[in-house]
Amino acid sequence: MIRPTAVLAALALVLSALPAAAQWVAVGRWGAEGNFRYVPPGTWMVLQQDGQVEITAEGDNHQGRIELTCDGERPGGTMRFSGYFGDALDESALSDVEPHVQSVRFVIDGQSFDRTFRYRPDARDWVADDVLEPGLLDVFAWGQRFEILNKEGERVTSYGLSGSGAARQAVRRGCGI
Repeated sequence: MIRPTAVLAALALVLSALPAAAQWVAVGRWGAEGNFRYVPPGTWMVLQQDGQVEITAEGDNHQGRIELTCDGERPGGTMRFSGYFGDALDESALSDVEPHVQSVRFVIDGQSFDRTFRYRPDARDWVADDVLEPGLLDVFAWGQRFEILNKEGERVTSYGLSGSGAARQAVRRGCGI
């Protein structure tokens, strides 16, 4: 016989493992301060709240973090690339001359998607708008590796795609693509 109190206690323990407002609190840590879990690079996490979907992961060796967000009104979404301290992105994009842009290529298991990053000096991050499309998301869902290359074809960073199928489904449900 299963006791209801034992079931409720087990359920409470499982639900407390990840707080409702989970997010990156430090390199490799997903959750809330004081209540987080370690997440290996290349593991895609999903956060759904207030009608918005966010899928996010850290790059190999924690080099760069991608956050892809969308909602029903902006299905093309936005990509934020942060936490990158390497030298593969064009330094001219960091100059005082506008615009602060960088051409990049996303490569997922050999399939390429060209995009443009816009640098935001105050936030120290790179942003691309309207990055989500069914073709990219479908390859993302079943792929093994996601690489970001600069305009010369040098690797900026790369990501494993653990959990990308579930992340793709969350985008399909929450953003309609």
